Amino acid sequence: MINKVVTFVVRPVTVNPYFFILLLFLFVVPDIFSFLVYSDLIPFIVAATGFLFCYMLLLPVVMLPSSFRKIYKFILLLLGLVIFALQICSIAIYERSVNLLTSDMFAAILATNQAEAQEFVMTYFNWSIALLVLALIALLLIFFYKLNRITLNLNVIHRIILFLFIVLSISIVFIKYENVSKIVTVQMLIKGKVPDLKEYRQDPILVKCGDTPENIVLIIGESFSKYHSSLYGYEKQTNPLLERMVADSALYVYKNVESLALSTIPCIKSIMSSYRNEYADSIEWYKCLTIIDVMKENGYEISWLSNQSKRGIHDNEVGRYAELCDKEYFIGDIYSGLERSNFDEELLPYIDHCITDNGMNFIVIQLMGSHAVYNKRYPVEYERFTVGDYEDTYKELSDDKKQLVAEYDNSVLYNDSVVSEIMNSFAEKEAVVFYFSDHGEDVFMSSKNFIGHGNYGNAPSEEVIKQIPFMIYTTDKFRERFPQMEKRIKQAVDTPYRTDSVMYTIMDVAGIDSVNGVSYKHKSLFK
Repeated sequence: MINKVVTFVVRPVTVNPYFFILLLFLFVVPDIFSFLVYSDLIPFIVAATGFLFCYMLLLPVVMLPSSFRKIYKFILLLLGLVIFALQICSIAIYERSVNLLTSDMFAAILATNQAEAQEFVMTYFNWSIALLVLALIALLLIFFYKLNRITLNLNVIHRIILFLFIVLSISIVFIKYENVSKIVTVQMLIKGKVPDLKEYRQDPILVKCGDTPENIVLIIGESFSKYHSSLYGYEKQTNPLLERMVADSALYVYKNVESLALSTIPCIKSIMSSYRNEYADSIEWYKCLTIIDVMKENGYEISWLSNQSKRGIHDNEVGRYAELCDKEYFIGDIYSGLERSNFDEELLPYIDHCITDNGMNFIVIQLMGSHAVYNKRYPVEYERFTVGDYEDTYKELSDDKKQLVAEYDNSVLYNDSVVSEIMNSFAEKEAVVFYFSDHGEDVFMSSKNFIGHGNYGNAPSEEVIKQIPFMIYTTDKFRERFPQMEKRIKQAVDTPYRTDSVMYTIMDVAGIDSVNGVSYKHKSLFK
């Protein structure tokens, strides 16, 4: 009886031993290498979990009719090759990163549309890495093709050892699930459909402590590096218009603000709600109170205006927040399929649609900013910086990399014109406008071989990416009606701050003292 149980349990492996080993190489070996070098996660946990993952993948093989087995195995092989290639590329591109396919990055991949995917490939494509991946794949396939011709005889002892390892792997998954869930192969299985936030809407009880401004605007930038902003001392004049607003005492620039993550989706979840990255899975992000629900209860009409796409391969969290608003406009979707780049200036005509003359407006504007590919982010008239402008400051970089720096600075210069125009569109109204980037960008600062964001595990790069520009614009009418708030806004420019508290700062400006009996004023930027 025991022998029959053991034989049945190990059959997915014993029937396809070499194919099983090949799957382990494709799905698990990059994970083991990555965690062994860059993480404190025990490699044995990674190996055992990967073993069980491949075992589960092969279970259907022993149950399917023979006519479908080859098709199923081909699909598994193709999936394995794709995952293997992505992992090797990510380790090569992101150097000391755990790897590209973290939970946040996997979510970003699912949320990415075709245009963004093409731009990502254009940014990071490298012939050396591509040839390395192809060579590794070719060697693996040749090796296992030759190996498959050798008959493997497993005796009773081998089967029992295999059975025990399967049982041990199952135990690890249940006992060490918190660690196991960090593994890419597991994340791929547990990533599901993004919840509909409308099902979790709340009607918070607000206590007011002051008047409410007519217009509060939240501009969320993209990939704007503090270290490439002349507002923060960068040698190239990339923010001339915003600098002029600072000189006119209409714009306040904050010096010690940090993003909470290296990619858009985790940033947006904590900007738009009370969720914190530190909560992890202990609190579901979609059940947390949103700033949209708070502002709606406070009497505001809510609008979401974005130059990005609402959905990609998969739903994404950003689109879910937009659906909570009274109005939503996604420029990236309006012009989808037209093979064009949408510059952020195309948002400007839609601002008027978001303003109600006799009411109060809370407007969220999401820019494309300086998202790679940088030269697609600005029109030709903003090609101000060229390779020759970086001969002294970036001597160690090749001309093609200097070109990328120039294109990035051109995108920042163009972003300056868009952001200043958005702010000026509210100049005659009673308004306060927040502007900051969801995260920064590492433009060859931590390494002469890296440009981009999402470089998890690389401490110098994370520090560069998390240090972001943050500024607040106030109009004459706002300053006249709210002189004390204006004073508090001005006094806070040196205060250390993280963007997952923006919700509470907006509540403070909106004159909200407490929500559901809890005061959050201590979390405001304006102490």
